[in-house]
Amino acid sequence: MYHSRAQAATEFMIILAIITIIFIIIVGITQQTQRSVESQNTREQAREFVSQLSHNARLVYTQGVGAKTRITVTLPAHVAALTMSNQSIALTYAYGGSNTSVYETLPFSVNGSLPNLFSGTFVLDIEMKENGVQIQVAS
Repeated sequence: MYHSRAQAATEFMIILAIITIIFIIIVGITQQTQRSVESQNTREQAREFVSQLSHNARLVYTQGVGAKTRITVTLPAHVAALTMSNQSIALTYAYGGSNTSVYETLPFSVNGSLPNLFSGTFVLDIEMKENGVQIQVAS
């Protein structure tokens, strides 16, 4: 009788250990999938941000000096740097221990900056001036 209880306890511990191992594997796979989805989402948000800026910069450029538009854009999370100078708009974001850049090159000069690199929604003025397209936070 004592032997059968010990065997049942041992079998229970083995089954419990197997279930724990399976649970740990499932949690690990779920976390890896979640990080991958978050990374793809951040990449798409960065692409959309740069695309919106470059599209509207092209619009005011084609209209000539004095043309101006106001847009609302959302800066994605994890931004490490945002450069709007010379003939390009580049956004670098840090995710998963590495930096990734998204950029567009334009056939004209573009300049501008945002006062901080916190994620969030910004209203920007994009204006064609004598020296190129100027992008700044709306006042």
